[in-house]
Amino acid sequence: MKKLGIAVGVIVGVFVLLLVFKNTLIKMGVEKGTKKVTGLELDIGDIDVRLLDSKVGIIDMKLLNPETFPDKVMINIAELLIDFELTSFFKDRAHFEIVELNLKELMVVRNKKRKLNISALKSVSEKMEEKKDPIKEKKGGESTRSHN
Repeated sequence: MKKLGIAVGVIVGVFVLLLVFKNTLIKMGVEKGTKKVTGLELDIGDIDVRLLDSKVGIIDMKLLNPETFPDKVMINIAELLIDFELTSFFKDRAHFEIVELNLKELMVVRNKKRKLNISALKSVSEKMEEKKDPIKEKKGGESTRSHN
């Protein structure tokens, strides 16, 4: 009986900690997930996720340019508010009641190699597929030659 009480106490303690630190954990997850998917750094000032109200609020979110670009920031969002219908995520499409975006800055530039910074938003896996697929490269090369 004593072991059951300890187990319940630990479970309740973990649950309380998750509730207290959920915004911090979600912020870290979004920042790391963005880095993993796009290869770009994302910096979020503050995030407030309310699952019961189905609302997400983000303040001071910056997506940084790749290192090959002189400007540090690609996208600077002062504030983002999303009010969504939670049950719609389990259906065919998501339904957003409100999406408010206070865009402070959007910088689209080319680097010295003439590549646009926004092309870095492709996922890392898509970029790897393009590099690994010799058929696409060969077809691209042949089609370029045939038009000249």
